Amino acid sequence: MKFVLVESSTANIVSRIESNDVGEAENYFRGVKNMPEDKDFKRLWKVMSEKDYDSQRDLSLRQSGGHTRQYEWWRDDESYLDIDK
Repeated sequence: MKFVLVESSTANIVSRIESNDVGEAENYFRGVKNMPEDKDFKRLWKVMSEKDYDSQRDLSLRQSGGHTRQYEWWRDDESYLDIDK
């Protein structure tokens, strides 16, 4: 089964592996990231099956009307931009 390492802050896939179970995959990724402390690792990363990741992503896209939820910082900072209008 394929498992993915997902960055918690962005929900982007960082890496993939083939593994027997999620515990084995998590131990592998923790070793790759050199993070022996489980609490710190889980704060930054999420390990899940590729199938679960795809399901959650599809659900998120359906809830947002097909648009990705991306923060457009330049819209908030428009008054600070140094451009001629």
